[in-house]
Amino acid sequence: MADLNQFQRSMDRIKEMLHHLMHKSGDPDTAFYIQSLEKSLKMLELKMEEYKLSLNAGKDSSLFDLAF
Repeated sequence: MADLNQFQRSMDRIKEMLHHLMHKSGDPDTAFYIQSLEKSLKMLELKMEEYKLSLNAGKDSSLFDLAF
């Protein structure tokens, strides 16, 4: 369960940064960071789902690949 909380905290931090960047005047660097953060959010969501499925399937969570 602690791993899910870590995922959630990371997602919350990324969403906060994304929110601040969305309200900043646009420049090429900002657009790049926004795209990067959106990609990171999607990846975290996928990893969370994989982790939840592995827990529900009764697999050992230590075998879960947290590599990005």
